[in-house]
Amino acid sequence: MSLTLRAFFTSLMLLTIGLALPVRQASAMEIPLFDRMSPQDQHEYVKYLVAKAERVLVERKESAPAAQLKELFGKAGVGGVSAGEKQFMENLTVLRRVLAEPPTMAGPPTVESALVLTLSKNHIKMWGNFTGALQDRLREEPFWPKSSLRGN
Repeated sequence: MSLTLRAFFTSLMLLTIGLALPVRQASAMEIPLFDRMSPQDQHEYVKYLVAKAERVLVERKESAPAAQLKELFGKAGVGGVSAGEKQFMENLTVLRRVLAEPPTMAGPPTVESALVLTLSKNHIKMWGNFTGALQDRLREEPFWPKSSLRGN
């Protein structure tokens, strides 16, 4: 792994750990499972994830970050994909490379890690235990793909 990628992943893990203690991973989507979903279900999962993140921010009365999140993921650009979703998918690609590396104490990155990374890169503040609150929302109303999963 290149030094830049290692530094990037280390900072991501520190950010995630700092935001997520204690994180219960039961509702976190593993990247290989996400990759087995149909493209439409992947798109729907990203929308679902963003809606839950926005809900957490609104419930915490953090209106400015909620508005930033809505702006980032709200306007569809080229190909019907928002700037936020495009960045999210780029961050997911980086995290896939991390999965190929030996495991760390923080555990494997998840699809939700890509969202946290996207928000962080866009200077959207996530105070307190944002990731834990997001995980709670994901557990309350789980996502169910409409199409069957693709093979390995």
